[in-house]
Amino acid sequence: MSTAPESSSLVLNFNLPTEKVYSETPVSSVIVPGSAGEYGVTVEHVPVVAELKPGVLQIFHEDSGEPEKYFVAGGFSLTHPNSVTVSLSSKASFVPRQDY
Repeated sequence: MSTAPESSSLVLNFNLPTEKVYSETPVSSVIVPGSAGEYGVTVEHVPVVAELKPGVLQIFHEDSGEPEKYFVAGGFSLTHPNSVTVSLSSKASFVPRQDY
């Protein structure tokens, strides 16, 4: 049994080969375009390693109901036991709000 306090935030690290998009950023959830299917990650999600397929990575910030969206060409997503999700992609493009 863990005695650590539970967090209501998921910590997101979103890295590209040439830059960090997010580092240790609290978010409410992330929807990942996994090669086996799209899936959502929230606090206390089970650990998982997934290959990303080309698709839209959606980031739900704590202060907004609308997701921030990035088109990702591929890469990997790692969800750790401490509810930290790390998404790596070879290329990502921000999807401006007027496009969705």
